[in-house]
Amino acid sequence: MSSPAKILFVSHEATRTGAPMFLLHLVRWLRAQGGWDFEILIAKSGPLDDDFAQTAPVRTPEYFSKHPDLMAAFTLIYSNTVCNGSTINALPRGSIPVVTHVHELDYGYDSLGAKNMALVIAHSAHFIACADAVADRLGSVFRIPTERISVHHELIDVTAVETNVARGDLAALRARFDLPADAAILAGCGTFDMRKAPDLFLQLAARIRDRWTSPRPLRFVWIGRMNVPELGKIVRHDSRRLGLEKELKLIGELSEPHALLSLADLFCLTSREDPFPLAMLEAGAMGKPVVCFDRAGGGPEYCAAGGGIAVPFLNIEAMADACLHWLNQPDTLARDGARAATTVRERFSVQIGMPALGTTLQSLLGQAATLSPLFAADSDLADIYANWDDVQAPQAEAVAAYVERSARLKQAEQLARQGRRADAIKLMLQAVNVDIARKDAHILLESLREVSQRLAPIEPRQAAYLREKAEAMLRPPLRKAA
Repeated sequence: MSSPAKILFVSHEATRTGAPMFLLHLVRWLRAQGGWDFEILIAKSGPLDDDFAQTAPVRTPEYFSKHPDLMAAFTLIYSNTVCNGSTINALPRGSIPVVTHVHELDYGYDSLGAKNMALVIAHSAHFIACADAVADRLGSVFRIPTERISVHHELIDVTAVETNVARGDLAALRARFDLPADAAILAGCGTFDMRKAPDLFLQLAARIRDRWTSPRPLRFVWIGRMNVPELGKIVRHDSRRLGLEKELKLIGELSEPHALLSLADLFCLTSREDPFPLAMLEAGAMGKPVVCFDRAGGGPEYCAAGGGIAVPFLNIEAMADACLHWLNQPDTLARDGARAATTVRERFSVQIGMPALGTTLQSLLGQAATLSPLFAADSDLADIYANWDDVQAPQAEAVAAYVERSARLKQAEQLARQGRRADAIKLMLQAVNVDIARKDAHILLESLREVSQRLAPIEPRQAAYLREKAEAMLRPPLRKAA
């Protein structure tokens, strides 16, 4: 395959998390195929910096800010996550089309904020969803037309997983983490936060321990970076109260977790929401069946394909039932583990799945001259928000406030153009008062910023007062002397 066109891949960071790891798999595959020309922009450096640099030149946002003319070399921008809203917005890209690969669901949309999602949607001409569940949400929440979405599930490099397991010192790992050779081991994996739900993993451990009748010792192993230290304190506190200090192992982040994961009997995906986690596939590649929650993302799609079992949403008892079913029936566990391994190799490996994404990329490159974003360049945020589901949208209250405030400000500017300066000022200040009444600090801060900007040409002194109020909200409170 050959392509004279050039792609700029944009990663929000270079951490060992799902989206950057998938992008690394993709660019390595493209480099191995030959004929692809690309560079990589990394907004925030991390442990994968060197890995990315081995595949292509790595740039920063500042690089293109200083050399905007270099953007002209690219035919397509491939934004690897919805985290990139502000990064894409700041790029001097002209009319270069943007394709956004969506690895997120509602938790991500909410945490990143409505404005970020509006920027992503405003700039994107096409979307690649990492699961059917993600494609469904793009359509139902943001009204993205079906023809603008391609589904390509997450993929892993099975050979790399096998290599990492083969070179791991399993005996040393057992000794280091107190994992007896005869132990029944259940694994969880992911950043330590409420979405990945290590708190539910602890509850699951307690249920299984209380129902365990085998003489085999139990171990519950969680691998992943401690993103929320307070949550870590709570889980450790609760594990002591439950008498699970010995059984529960909070490992932290490992650069190569596969050897440790290979010691587990099965994989517990306790996430409240997870689009299509790579750890789930890596466990499957090693013959570990997965149990996950239904309606929690792409896990049920994987389980339906042969990867494991989905139980009712947040039903810890049902998840414990599934785990005990496998642990008490070794033959069934081996059979279902082998089926999971086959499922990953035949459907979710880089070797099998990446060519289809390559074909989609080639097609988008061929259409680049005619690809256009969903919204015109001069569209207001309110125009974009108006297209969303007003109940399911991220930050729904903030969106509603913005739409209402925007209408008032447009009316005020029209009054100002008609020479009705006093009426315009009154209406703008009324917009702030309405937002004060909402009793939401985030909404009020946005209101002060926006109204002060719109008010500045009409009444500079009043605008300066509002800006000061906004700045005061951002200043940390003074600490009282001891």
